[in-house]
Amino acid sequence: DNTALLQKKHKAVPKRSERPKTWSPARSSRKTIRGNIVTEMLDKVALEITEEQKKAAAEEEKAQASFEELVKETFDETEKLRQDITERVKSKAKLIVQANSAKEMLGQRKEDRKAVVAQIKALHEECDQLLKNYASRKKARAFEVDQLK
Repeated sequence: DNTALLQKKHKAVPKRSERPKTWSPARSSRKTIRGNIVTEMLDKVALEITEEQKKAAAEEEKAQASFEELVKETFDETEKLRQDITERVKSKAKLIVQANSAKEMLGQRKEDRKAVVAQIKALHEECDQLLKNYASRKKARAFEVDQLK
């Protein structure tokens, strides 16, 4: 029977959890020292990891504070620029109104000038006529005065 053979083989092999009869805690000093060294190394690694986590947390906190300060400064600067833009837009609007007013005034003054120039031209023509006929009119008046005497 094959199952009986397998059962006999299974009983012949000692279980892994059982300690061999030759094992003694006093004899394993080399393994204990190595185990202690490994344990110490693991403790050091764990301590280093903890320290690195603390440093990383501190750096993260510092970076977060720096970032928040940058955000605040950026917001303040942006707000200042917005106010500056608003002031410039207001100033531009006022200047446009002044420019339009000045253009209207200039147009009115040009019309006034044209009227004055036309009046001067009319007066000049009258004066030219008077100056042109002055000599003959003077003679005519003198003749009339002589006739009346």
